Amino acid sequence: MPSVEAVRRLEAVTDTALARLSLEELLSELLLRVRSILGADTAAVLLLNGGELVPRVAKGLEEEVEAGVRIPLGRGFAGRVAAERRPIFIDDVDHADVMNPILRQKGIRSLLGVPILFEGKVIGVLHVGTLKRRLFDRHDAQLLQIVADRIGLGIEYARLYREAQETSRLKDEFLATVSHELRTPLTPILAWVSQLRRRTLDPARTARALEVIDRSARAQARLVDDLLEVSRMIGGKFHLDVRPMRLASAIEAAIEAMRPAASARNIRVETRLDPRIDLIQGDPDRLQQVMWNLLSNAIKFTPEGGRVDVVLERVDSHFELTVRDTGKGIRSEFLPYLFERFRQADASVTRALGGLGLGLAIARHLVELHGGTIEAESAGEGK
Repeated sequence: MPSVEAVRRLEAVTDTALARLSLEELLSELLLRVRSILGADTAAVLLLNGGELVPRVAKGLEEEVEAGVRIPLGRGFAGRVAAERRPIFIDDVDHADVMNPILRQKGIRSLLGVPILFEGKVIGVLHVGTLKRRLFDRHDAQLLQIVADRIGLGIEYARLYREAQETSRLKDEFLATVSHELRTPLTPILAWVSQLRRRTLDPARTARALEVIDRSARAQARLVDDLLEVSRMIGGKFHLDVRPMRLASAIEAAIEAMRPAASARNIRVETRLDPRIDLIQGDPDRLQQVMWNLLSNAIKFTPEGGRVDVVLERVDSHFELTVRDTGKGIRSEFLPYLFERFRQADASVTRALGGLGLGLAIARHLVELHGGTIEAESAGEGK
């Protein structure tokens, strides 16, 4: 039967009131409590970032956070805790493999560290230390592991909350863009229809009115098509009509369709298509759509007088299609999200240039349905 002291210690770190705290407040409060309960002088949380552990919060060891110490996975005390996924005890720091110089500078003698896990995955390390030599025991490690598990839950819930907030914001932004884009073609249509009804236009202006109405109606049809495509993607109702086809023909057809838009802004479209790539198995219409979406995006974000290169070549056992433009580049932090639905690097720029920003998401889905992959590279914005 557990002792009264053991129960008190457990209640202190599983207090339901802690659930109401923000992540930063939760981490800070848990470190204060565990340091007090274990009689430790220091406590710290390090989170995994890539292949390194980075201090997030510390008590009695604030210098570790301020200095931005980085511990490689598998190296030193904390690195071993994360790599081996188990508690590690150090009775005397002076005779142990400890990478972090601040521990010795602070005069830490003994350490106990446990992994922070979520759903079996290591996301960080929690450790405590004492200025006097101490033999931490199994009960200390069990209590510290309970705290680490609570921290793991807090970190994951905070991440999910941020993602939910971001998804909500992106959807709101997307709906605003949809509303704007669907209204934009309607404005000239309604204006010209009103004039046509008055029957006061001469033949030249009547022809102009019909041209604008036709162009605006087609633009709106493309927007609706994109929305329907995304709906089919989400519902898993996208189907391919796979048959032997020449990929170069699909590419050339898409280029010809986009050439007027490129010419209007004096943008050169250069092609280099490997003639050795003959028949492949694919859906000609869908692969032409992929090319159209990629080329449309490149032309949209390339300044007047710029250039777009289209290259098709065989690489080992597969072939690569590259669309390269002389646009302003993409911010490195946005690059991983470029092909996601509802993602736009700058909604104001996209809105000014027109479109819903769904073309690249649709292109990725179609490429993946064909068993391929799609990725983007950029040296950064302005490069």
